[in-house]
Amino acid sequence: MKESESAKISSKIKWAIILLSLAGQLAWAVENQYFNLFLYNEIAPVPFYVSLLVSITAVASTLTSIFMGALSDVKGKRRIFLLVGYSLWAITTAIFPLAGLFYPVILAVTIAIIFDCIMTFCGSTANDAAFNAYVTDVTTLKNRGQIGSIMEIMFLIATLIVYGFAGFIIESVGYYIFFYIIGAVVGLIGIPGAILAPEPENL
Repeated sequence: MKESESAKISSKIKWAIILLSLAGQLAWAVENQYFNLFLYNEIAPVPFYVSLLVSITAVASTLTSIFMGALSDVKGKRRIFLLVGYSLWAITTAIFPLAGLFYPVILAVTIAIIFDCIMTFCGSTANDAAFNAYVTDVTTLKNRGQIGSIMEIMFLIATLIVYGFAGFIIESVGYYIFFYIIGAVVGLIGIPGAILAPEPENL
């Protein structure tokens, strides 16, 4: 294969990476910022509960990335992890605020942490484990910088969307509808990206 050919990335792969990266960054930005705010503003204004949520889900994310990434390697598959992961990621993002319907408060906090851990498991499986490995699988040292630039652009776009407009949406329709919207958007962007992504060869 010629050097110029080895540096080429198909349009199909590029679009898959654009969609998957944008969906993932949107979901993570919302989880990092607004899950905490929902817990504090809608369930209990107790900083300890927020700290508990953050610390437990951080552990869940780390363990998931390690073990699900290894499982993806062992199976020699990425696409199925992307497809299932992003589908469940969208659903678990949307259902998170249902924790606020439980009583007493300690039960609502517990459900919120469980929901966040499930969402984190799905997100880390889809994005941190499968997607990041997928990018390495389908790129080379010649073209990885180009794909890295695309991913950084998606990160900036997602950040602008979430931090620029989320507050207005929450003020207009409330937290519940906001999470439903984000879950739907993550699914509508991420699932087509996973379907579009060709399975890497020779894993």
